[in-house]
Amino acid sequence: MKQDNFIKEIDISKLKTILSNIKVGFDIERIEPLTEGFQSQIFKLNSTDKQELILKVLKSNRQGFEYNERNLANLVLSQSMADKLRLNPKILLNLQVQDNNLHPLTELKDDDYLIQIMEYEPDGKSYWEMLHNKSAEQEITDIDKKEIKSVLKFLIKLQNNNIPKYIIENTTMVAKDAWRNLITNPELALALLSDFGDNHSVLPRSKHGELIGLMIKDIYRLEGFDSKLVCVHGDFWGANFYFKKDGSNWVIDYSRIPYGDPAIDVGWWVSQYIWLFIKTKKNLYKQLLEFFIDQYISQTGDKTIKERLPLVITLLMIINISPKLYTLNEESIKAAKEFYNFAVICLDQGKLVNL
Repeated sequence: MKQDNFIKEIDISKLKTILSNIKVGFDIERIEPLTEGFQSQIFKLNSTDKQELILKVLKSNRQGFEYNERNLANLVLSQSMADKLRLNPKILLNLQVQDNNLHPLTELKDDDYLIQIMEYEPDGKSYWEMLHNKSAEQEITDIDKKEIKSVLKFLIKLQNNNIPKYIIENTTMVAKDAWRNLITNPELALALLSDFGDNHSVLPRSKHGELIGLMIKDIYRLEGFDSKLVCVHGDFWGANFYFKKDGSNWVIDYSRIPYGDPAIDVGWWVSQYIWLFIKTKKNLYKQLLEFFIDQYISQTGDKTIKERLPLVITLLMIINISPKLYTLNEESIKAAKEFYNFAVICLDQGKLVNL
């Protein structure tokens, strides 16, 4: 069964039966693709009585996920953090697709697929989409500031969640592991760099050793900070953060890194402003970045946050210019080179420098 065609090939009647047991009256009327990432594909399930759910399919045979056990570990991590944090949308069920049939998670076969069912919040629009719709704005507005404050309210609440005692007892090791994960996780730096060829216009393989060396050097520098260990989202950017029409929000796709330095999620978030500013040169995105950082420092008292961002910004630079994820044209190549140079300067100076 081909991954991209799995919706057509699985037993939809079996899926309907399973869903009707966890959501009363849920009868699938329509399946819509929502978004696709490096490791997963997201669909919206619409029922005849106007209920909605999210179906997340974990892809196999992707670089770094050549065997299903890694997919399973990611699924368990996502479920565990969602349950511990008690945040919406709730994850309702994890299943495996085996020989075109759906089963509870049991023994995995090499050609099985893993799927996850979670709640869907109606009337949501991703912050990433909202950011692109702001392209005509010249200056930051009160609405922009209100949105950022809402994001920070969620993020700080996430960071203030209780951490299990056994994690706290191993704070130093867990913190170091989180930083290393930015390079070694099968979805992140090393895996992504393997797709950059010898002739890549921005980051050819001849530059990889130097860049990874700078990133490792920064990890050693970061180990000198006595920063707080917190719950981490692990993929905290606008495409996973939704605003509803009433101004409330919901967040999806907890993954990769459950605990770590607050700078991991902060760096993930601010990198979208950095990339959009570099690509468009619109002052708005620079102002959004500055307002977000200023508000974060004001609300948390974390005065060294800028000094702990270079590693994450460098990772997001790699992600944003990755040939696996994005195709660069002549115009975006120039922006990609600028983002690369910006990340290297941040690593060299050990802080988020001014744009």
